[in-house]
Amino acid sequence: MKKLMIVLGLTVVLGFGFSCSVASGTGTSGAGTNSTSNALTSTAWRLVKFDGKVIDSSTFARTPEVRFWVGSKVSGNDGCNLITGTYSVQGDKILFGNMAGTKMACMNTNYDNYNKFLNRTDKFKVVENTLYFYEGTRELMSYNKK
Repeated sequence: MKKLMIVLGLTVVLGFGFSCSVASGTGTSGAGTNSTSNALTSTAWRLVKFDGKVIDSSTFARTPEVRFWVGSKVSGNDGCNLITGTYSVQGDKILFGNMAGTKMACMNTNYDNYNKFLNRTDKFKVVENTLYFYEGTRELMSYNKK
């Protein structure tokens, strides 16, 4: 019961923070200032390929998603837990800052690997309705617009 209350409390706090961030539209630490970062913030992104493989229902407890907000905030889920943090963009370079998340127990999931891949991501590109994350030249993950 205590864990449930912590998760619910974190969800409420994170939700309030996101709504304030979106409503104010402030902050320019790298995002929202060029057409490349604007392509990120235009939608939510749903994971379709992870570590070179098309994902299916056994890969994650639920399909991971990310949403980039004006003001360098990022939120979503890692296939199990809600996540939130910061990001910065400069050209095709992207770096994720401190990420936080809930701590739910999920079976048969790659959420730990997903979070490691986010931390290793250093480059991205958007081609039509697909977002690609890279470590150097290696494609780590790809997403489709939701």
